[in-house]
Amino acid sequence: MSSDSTYPTIYNKIANIRCSDVELKNVKFIFESEINSKRRFDAIRSLTDLLRVLEKRDSLNPDKVGPLRVIAKEFQKSSVLHLLDCYNGGHSTNTSYNNNDTRYVYNREEFPVLPKIPADPKMRAYRLIATNIGQKWKDFARVLKIPEGHIDDLGSAYNNTAERVYEILRYHEQNDRLLWRSNLLSALSDARRKDLRDEVQRIFDIC
Repeated sequence: MSSDSTYPTIYNKIANIRCSDVELKNVKFIFESEINSKRRFDAIRSLTDLLRVLEKRDSLNPDKVGPLRVIAKEFQKSSVLHLLDCYNGGHSTNTSYNNNDTRYVYNREEFPVLPKIPADPKMRAYRLIATNIGQKWKDFARVLKIPEGHIDDLGSAYNNTAERVYEILRYHEQNDRLLWRSNLLSALSDARRKDLRDEVQRIFDIC
């Protein structure tokens, strides 16, 4: 094992990755089930915060480094992935650290030059909407019954549309647990983005 392939070294390399608010939110959504708390989710303001929460949830420790691999892949940190390949802290050389969760499986044939596609269908749909809704984001929010005052607050709180839309999607899912998919699709149609609606429908159809 390389002298750099230690848990503290790899942990710190992940914690020190610089990322935008949108990139951090993408990663937080990947681990939403592990975070398992809206208050805790909203309180995470950095990768260091996220790693600490995962440790508290017993999802990350020297024997469970799968989350470090997921984050390294998300940010295309090939050098960190190499350190993880050399890491043997969990007494296993298997590159799949959690056989029950496909997010933690390292695919050696994945090409980092190509666009990253989330494995989770919901996250794939959310990213598609957030990055393509454009100027229709306010219409989309209104159809999802976001109060006008909150729409104004979103415009002030976030610098770009994607961040606003991620917040809208998170709120909608929590506020409409039974019909969130069908109402989401209807909202895209009503916001005159039927093209996005059709693409999101295709994503939902295959999951």
